[in-house]
Amino acid sequence: MVTADQSGRNYLFPSSRTALDFYKERQGEPVSDEIIFNTPLVLYSHKAVAEGLMTDGTVTLSDGVYYADMQKLTEKIKSRVIWAEAGLPELYGNVTVDTTDPVRSNSGNMFAALLANVLCGGKTVDEANVKEIMPQLKDIFSDLGYMETSSSDLFNQFIRTGIGAKPIIAGYENQLLEYAAENPDQYAKLKDDIVIIYPTPTLWSTHIYIALDETGKQGAAATFPPRAEKAR
Repeated sequence: MVTADQSGRNYLFPSSRTALDFYKERQGEPVSDEIIFNTPLVLYSHKAVAEGLMTDGTVTLSDGVYYADMQKLTEKIKSRVIWAEAGLPELYGNVTVDTTDPVRSNSGNMFAALLANVLCGGKTVDEANVKEIMPQLKDIFSDLGYMETSSSDLFNQFIRTGIGAKPIIAGYENQLLEYAAENPDQYAKLKDDIVIIYPTPTLWSTHIYIALDETGKQGAAATFPPRAEKAR
């Protein structure tokens, strides 16, 4: 969004604070910017996959919510454990998490950052240890082959292709909520199968509204009305 032609646009709505910093670096200060909401990075999967990964504690269930132990999941991915060894013989190939291209999409970039920190023993990757972590990270992503450049395209592929094609993907928490609101009939058929798994730890994406002109500011004003105008 930041690098594309912005002719005729009143605002930008990227899913990363980094995009705002990049905009300021290239274009200068925008007319205004607001944090609209924050959404955690999550994993989308199928109930059978989640339950299969529960056998060794890679995934746990607490109060109806699935959680993934990222240390255990990352070790499976790094060691190229096959699905059959993970308790899911009906699935082909290695345990992987499909994601968008980390150099072209924020959700993929965030998942890469999460993996990097896990590979670094839970410490934030910095200049002192990045050379050690990068080869491991490249190996993981090279196994994925072609990666989508859009989080929405990846999510749609996950929904359409079923459990065999993409057993687990990385995305945003709001994507399933949006899909359910826009496709209630289809969601009704899928809701007992599709599950959200919350990585432990996870990362949060800051969705920034960047107004490019005075008209664009109205979008942020609609989201953040003046306090005096809020219903009492």
